[in-house]
Amino acid sequence: MSGRRRDKEDVVKRGPFEWLFNAALLVLGTAIALTLALQMLAAIWPWLVAGALVIGGVALAIHIAILRRRQW
Repeated sequence: MSGRRRDKEDVVKRGPFEWLFNAALLVLGTAIALTLALQMLAAIWPWLVAGALVIGGVALAIHIAILRRRQW
């Protein structure tokens, strides 16, 4: 039981300023990460679209070939 009581005593309560500061740092870090992710995505976006179009075209060609070979 004393272990539990000691754990509760070791916890330091944070004030509103520290809570607000941590929240602001979290928002700032999120904004920076989102900006970097969008910049990286912008660099590879055309390649992703081209790859999707190629894969879609191949899938469509295979589907048409299967339908043409199938007899009623």
